[in-house]
Amino acid sequence: MRALALFAAGIVAQKRLLEFNETHRAWHSPEEVDQLIQQEVHFMDVTDHVGWYDRLRRNNQTAQQTSTFPTQLQFQDLVKSVLPYIDPNGIATSITQLSSYKTRYYTTQTGADAVEWLLGQYRYFLQRCNQRISLDKLQALARMCPLSLCSTRGCNPR
Repeated sequence: MRALALFAAGIVAQKRLLEFNETHRAWHSPEEVDQLIQQEVHFMDVTDHVGWYDRLRRNNQTAQQTSTFPTQLQFQDLVKSVLPYIDPNGIATSITQLSSYKTRYYTTQTGADAVEWLLGQYRYFLQRCNQRISLDKLQALARMCPLSLCSTRGCNPR
């Protein structure tokens, strides 16, 4: 019995838990995942986030029930200071480019291509800034505002 359980655990470990909608989840082999991608079936791989994802969904439902909208504007100075660096054309270009990849799933070629494109965006940003920005600052900036959505006007590339 124990050997059978271990064998079954090994098989399950190779499979991925896919979520097709809020009520349908199923385990699939890597080959089946590739077939679903080629068939352009929409799903989300939740294998590594099973408990986390369920907690997030419950917390989100609770937050929606208890959330209230602010009655006064806040952080106006911060927002105004960032606005000159937002490039609407950059946003449109980024959305168009990322949408052009058939899939951004991590095991596919187009997923790898999407990562390479994003890496190129970061390299371009660093080049435009004459590499006067540290990696720590770049990572902090990336958390606040994806580089492909921002312009490099604040870098003064001269």
